[in-house]
Amino acid sequence: MKKKHKGNKSLFLVMLFPLVMLGVGIAFCCRSQGFNVEKISSKLTYNEMWGVPPLNQEEISCFVTNVFSQPFYYLGSGEQCYVFQSEDGQFVLKFFKMHQLLPKDWLNDFPFSLLENYRFNNVEKRKQLINEVFSSIKASYDYLQDETGLLFIHLNKTRDLKTKATLFDKGGKKYLVDLDSKEFFLQRKAVRIYDHLVKLMKQGEEERVHKCIRSLLQVVVARCEQGFADLDIGVRNNYGFIEDEAVIIDCGSLVPDDAIQQPHHYQREVLRIAEAMDHWAQSHYPELVPIIQDEAHFAINSILEK
Repeated sequence: MKKKHKGNKSLFLVMLFPLVMLGVGIAFCCRSQGFNVEKISSKLTYNEMWGVPPLNQEEISCFVTNVFSQPFYYLGSGEQCYVFQSEDGQFVLKFFKMHQLLPKDWLNDFPFSLLENYRFNNVEKRKQLINEVFSSIKASYDYLQDETGLLFIHLNKTRDLKTKATLFDKGGKKYLVDLDSKEFFLQRKAVRIYDHLVKLMKQGEEERVHKCIRSLLQVVVARCEQGFADLDIGVRNNYGFIEDEAVIIDCGSLVPDDAIQQPHHYQREVLRIAEAMDHWAQSHYPELVPIIQDEAHFAINSILEK
């Protein structure tokens, strides 16, 4: 009788162990939302698909001296990256949220069918996601540097930068991050689209507003001409201005699409962006509406003339 009781107890513990481990894993994944170095760290190995020509010593020296030597301060957190702004306000350094992008391979050890959907979302879909995100950044760097403000991408670990970035998180905590061992990219800092346009309107700079909106719609056309669709249909957080030149801020959602190179497709894209801006302006700054409409007509006519 005692042996039977002992056997039942052992069986119960064996059955309980996977559930305990699952609970620990979920708790680990759902820990504090703040930034830390662990969350941007990975064990990813070299992938030639994400490689770029190595910087020469002069370029490395320039980046280390002029960019990475200054402290970077926490600016925000997006779906895929933590964003830090340089002290001089000219650059943003974006580190990938590896704790959200990397597959949770430990879930493969759980055979229970009730976990299958959770396992698929956190293993298979994440493998696909990180490949898509890195491929988008790489393609943007290869073909759309001017349109995205990308200066440098580091999707594979290296040994030649030999420098650490000084980061300050939202609470002012300081981190020293070895850049050779991290995946990240560097962009020129842009002012978000509506903030810049409203500022110019308040200053009475209507001519510059026309120039900015025209530049924005030209960037949309250039993206389409290069054969890239934008999976993120938003405008407010996806576009901005460096001085008065428009750039695409979120380049992690750009994907190759040959079909979009047809003029009628990027005419539709121009209209979509213009309509989104018009909708925002109607509610927040009606004085912008006629300017947006004028520039949209100009952009469409330019496309038709081609």
